[in-house]
Amino acid sequence: MSRLPPVPQRRPVGAPDASRASFARQAATASLAAPLVAMALGFLSTHAARGDRVAAMVVTCTVLLLILTGFVLGIVALVQTRKYGTRGILGKAVAGVCINGLLIGLILVALPAAINAARNAKELQRERLLQEEQQQEQQQP
Repeated sequence: MSRLPPVPQRRPVGAPDASRASFARQAATASLAAPLVAMALGFLSTHAARGDRVAAMVVTCTVLLLILTGFVLGIVALVQTRKYGTRGILGKAVAGVCINGLLIGLILVALPAAINAARNAKELQRERLLQEEQQQEQQQP
């Protein structure tokens, strides 16, 4: 008796592909997880990056990239719900878009204040250096 190999099953034309639906679920989950990972990374690396401008910039850029990626993945997952249904996708995608959108909004509101504070700090540092130089010149005969 010979055994025949199993016949591969074909999906009907127009039926949703399971791997695509899986991507939509993964995108929704990643959208929800991205801001949590970004905030954890920011909080945990604050102490380590203190005093090192390069490390602080790398951490900041990574956090921003995670938040933006989470927002985009949430939108992608929401678009995919038309094709693959809402089960396992809609709730996570909506929550991810809302949380990431809120963080993006907070960043956009806080950015001008942060830039202004950096300018003021730099100006204050220049004034202190000038005062120190003037004091040194006065002490020298």
